Amino acid sequence: MAGKKVVYVEDHADMIDLVKLILEPQGFEVIGAIGGREGLETIQREVPDLVLLDLMMPDMDGWEVHRRMKA
Repeated sequence: MAGKKVVYVEDHADMIDLVKLILEPQGFEVIGAIGGREGLETIQREVPDLVLLDLMMPDMDGWEVHRRMKA
């Protein structure tokens, strides 16, 4: 059985790497997206089981990403 797919939207690549380091050994597939705009594209393309959002990003904050995901 395949692991659950997680998209992590974050503007710092080192944080994405850290989350991958923690979750991948637990069987999760973690897909990182740098920034809100890339995050929305990745979410639409990958259709993840879980989305983790950084709230404070320069191009589009996590709240706006969340609003657009729901639209």
